[in-house]
Amino acid sequence: MKQRVITAVFGIAIVLAIIVSSMLAPLIGLAGVLVAIAGWEADKLLGTRGASVVATLLFLLPTLSFTKTLPLDLPVGSLCAAWVLSVVALYTCRWFVWRILAASGWIALPLALVVWLQIHGNAGWKSPLLWLLVTIWTGDSAALFVGKAWGKRLLMPAVSPKKTVEGSLANLIFSVVVSILVGNFIGLPGILSLAGGLAISIMGQLGDLYESQLKRRADMKDSGQILPGHGGVLDRIDSLLFAAVPAGVLYFVLVMPSR
Repeated sequence: MKQRVITAVFGIAIVLAIIVSSMLAPLIGLAGVLVAIAGWEADKLLGTRGASVVATLLFLLPTLSFTKTLPLDLPVGSLCAAWVLSVVALYTCRWFVWRILAASGWIALPLALVVWLQIHGNAGWKSPLLWLLVTIWTGDSAALFVGKAWGKRLLMPAVSPKKTVEGSLANLIFSVVVSILVGNFIGLPGILSLAGGLAISIMGQLGDLYESQLKRRADMKDSGQILPGHGGVLDRIDSLLFAAVPAGVLYFVLVMPSR
């Protein structure tokens, strides 16, 4: 546990420094590295080859278009629809090439949305990306500690043998509370902060279970060993890969047009 906490604190400090600085290049660089490593881990998990390269390209395309580096107009709805198709195809399709594309979409498109939130918000401590990440971190931490201390009823033992109903409820409650608090701080309407907290928690937990099921299929405990105490990059961003989608929709479709 000590190693897990040290790694988490170090990683969170780096991410917060990048967000608060409002510098986009370090964020794009960090996200790109995470995409490449997660794609490499996905290759090991799925028995594919090339997901790392394809995922990196899929990440760069919408990111560069939004920064106007490329003369493209890629709406949020299209990215979200492509991500949904990727998630479904990855779980159901057995065709080698399609699994590479699906794995790449599952990883790259949500992280492109993450960068988009920072590009548009670009407001230091009031960045919408900070709202998304702090809500996820708080929910995950609450689930871990409450589950260890008071968890008795297993949530889905066939998929993840350690997750409990009590931990899941703690994730939901703490995510909603923190989403409302941070949402109010960055200027989000109260009802959207509430809806965002619910969506981020539910989708984040689904993302965790989704990756757990993929690992169970592959008979793997962790996606990698690059992060001491945590496993691989996919093990750390699995919640984000699902939660970034509803957060992006809420912000870009409902919040941004009113500003």
